[in-house]
Amino acid sequence: EEHLKKARFLSAPAAGHGLLVAPAQVGEDYYVYAFRESDFKYVWRTLVCSRVASAANPYYGAQAVLLPPEGSFLSIGEGTAYWSSGNGIVAAVDLSTGGKEWLVRYPRTEDASAQQPGWNPTVGWDPSPPILTEGRLLVAPVDSEFLFCIDAATGEEKWRQPRLFVPQGGNNKQHAQTALLGCSGGVVYTIGSGIVARWLHDGWHESSKKRVEHKGGDVKWTAWPEAIGRGLLTDDFLFLPSLNREGKEGIY
Repeated sequence: EEHLKKARFLSAPAAGHGLLVAPAQVGEDYYVYAFRESDFKYVWRTLVCSRVASAANPYYGAQAVLLPPEGSFLSIGEGTAYWSSGNGIVAAVDLSTGGKEWLVRYPRTEDASAQQPGWNPTVGWDPSPPILTEGRLLVAPVDSEFLFCIDAATGEEKWRQPRLFVPQGGNNKQHAQTALLGCSGGVVYTIGSGIVARWLHDGWHESSKKRVEHKGGDVKWTAWPEAIGRGLLTDDFLFLPSLNREGKEGIY
């Protein structure tokens, strides 16, 4: 295929449904490519968005879209590939047909440095793939100051929460979150200057022997350790390379 010679792949491929799937740039256009896993034969590609204004690309129009920075990731689940572009777009593509299921835009940071090619670690989230869990897609973009929870089937935004915030009823300490660690048991975990646990769905929980209603994205709890590494989330525990209150390094 001639277009493959011009493709600039933006991340390592993800495997699923017998395919290897990866996002790529070809000229001014951005695609999701699929190859057969058994022999790497080209199967399909889907146009996701473009830097060129046209009726087929209403999401960008005449707005300039730069090359996605490092942190353009793709995840696979339930017969769908989900691409978090790192340049304002999240898209879902059907693996069996290559058809685009949905495409949404998210607000990018106003920091001009985040609009340039290459990842800037001083703004937005650390690079990480979107996480599919319990029918939701969690996205922490490198070019946004928000954590997004999206309905994986429709692309509808369920909630968003800021990366920088001061918990209610706390000691006014700002929690600057830098990475999305994962989700377990209906709770979403982010790390940075402390650990933050948030509810994934709307629901009820017990608090001080009272039944309390919560919304998806609300804080369940926060903890002190300052992350100095990525960490690992299991069904029962969260392991985090971090500093304690005395500044001692360890895995907590």
